[in-house]
Amino acid sequence: MATDYPLYIVPEVRRYNPEVDSEYRPIRGRIYSPEGSFFISIPTICATSEPFTTYACLQAAMNHHDLQPKIHHADAYIRRRLPSGRQVVDGYICFFKRHQRLPLNPHLNVRGEVVIMRAHENNTAVTDIEESEAHLVDLVAAALVPSLRAFQSEKRTMMEGFTVNSPDLQ
Repeated sequence: MATDYPLYIVPEVRRYNPEVDSEYRPIRGRIYSPEGSFFISIPTICATSEPFTTYACLQAAMNHHDLQPKIHHADAYIRRRLPSGRQVVDGYICFFKRHQRLPLNPHLNVRGEVVIMRAHENNTAVTDIEESEAHLVDLVAAALVPSLRAFQSEKRTMMEGFTVNSPDLQ
């Protein structure tokens, strides 16, 4: 049977398959827990093909899954000046929980643990935090505290991203 219209062949679209197109890789983050603040290695699922995203397995780092299995996050940006004089903005992602029965974190004066990881340039992935960035991450954690206290209170405010200026810009 002949046709008068052109025949189009639709190319097969390759779908992302996490079992084939990803690998586990530890990525360093900083945790603020009742025991203190320190760097930890967090298992992360990293895509090896497009789209290049990473998914941190935070359940391995944060406790009290029986009280609160849900982990919230907020984007944080810190402006700083390089030795050359140029200003740069670094992105971080802060992960935390909200539940009134989580233990008090005496280091930040909030409930539960806070994990901070460095955001990749496009904010779709997390990358390693260098140990030399500890002071920057501590600035982000300190700036997070007022918003996190309000978020964990009974008022239940919305958590939004925020920007911090490093001391060299003030």
